Amino acid sequence: MAIEAAPSPEQTYDPGPCHTDWKDEAWRAFIGSTDALLRAYEHRKRLHGLLDYDDLVLKALALLRRPGVAPWVLFKLDGGLDHILIDEAQDTNPEQWDI
Repeated sequence: MAIEAAPSPEQTYDPGPCHTDWKDEAWRAFIGSTDALLRAYEHRKRLHGLLDYDDLVLKALALLRRPGVAPWVLFKLDGGLDHILIDEAQDTNPEQWDI
């Protein structure tokens, strides 16, 4: 009695012509719902005056890029810090490196 190999998924499943349409429709629905979720999240943050981690990074970078601000910040930090510990440096993004 010989044992036959199980057929591959490609051999047993024929999605037919509607498969691509369903996949595209599901993807559009997913993108639409995530877009709505992100817009609601940003609205709630603004409404309550809240900042998330990305906001903190971007606002710090914008502040330090203002003329005359970076030297003042460095002057203030120079008087009280011996060293700075950077955790998770491998996860930093370009904006964090600019700071």
